[in-house]
Amino acid sequence: MSIRIALRVSVVLALSAAGANAQTPRFEVASIKPTPPSATESSCRGTTVDSIRLSLPCATLKSLIFLAFNLQNVAIEGAPAWDDTQYKVEAKAENAASIEQMRLMLQELLADRFQLKVHREAPLRPAFVLVVAKGGPKMKAAESGSGQVLWSRAGQDNVLTGSNASMARLIPWLKSMTKERPIVDETGLTGTYDFKLQWLPDDDQPTVALFPALQEQLGLKMEVRNAPVEVLMIDHAEKPTADQ
Repeated sequence: MSIRIALRVSVVLALSAAGANAQTPRFEVASIKPTPPSATESSCRGTTVDSIRLSLPCATLKSLIFLAFNLQNVAIEGAPAWDDTQYKVEAKAENAASIEQMRLMLQELLADRFQLKVHREAPLRPAFVLVVAKGGPKMKAAESGSGQVLWSRAGQDNVLTGSNASMARLIPWLKSMTKERPIVDETGLTGTYDFKLQWLPDDDQPTVALFPALQEQLGLKMEVRNAPVEVLMIDHAEKPTADQ
């Protein structure tokens, strides 16, 4: 059974050239082995990422890249044909590390064991572009809260509730609801907000009710046009070398 695990960690990582220098931390020990064919959906759920340990029982190269580079609204292109191969990844830091340091260590591990080389591009592509609607945003500026956007149901309606949430938190949810095109944020909103977005979903035409609700309830408008869409291109990757 092929089981894909989508790895998402909701901590924003700002990488700079200075952070990717010779002082980049490395895991003290790391193991990468093919996931056993007997793996089940249940056994693949034991994912752990904390300040010391990283344990991923059924990870693909692409899911590891998503985690290492914290890609929330960025597509990965150029994946090798063997990307559906799953691996059991176990790694341990020498000392307690921040989530940013754990990501950097995972990037180093991918470069070392998968010979991974990537770069970012922003080609013009058909996209949904999120902008502030005429009249301005209708969301309440937040002072405290979880920093999350949570999904729930109210009868047959979808509900997204934001608590001290940024646009970077909202957009992945909107993307998961539309799926047709990438979403580009051109709102210019850098703060955090409390909001509630509610609409009746239509599986055949997911944007029909969602986009009007965005404008009426949050003061945000979704435009359909070409825009620079950030993608992470895989330049080179090899199947991982064996554990030493």
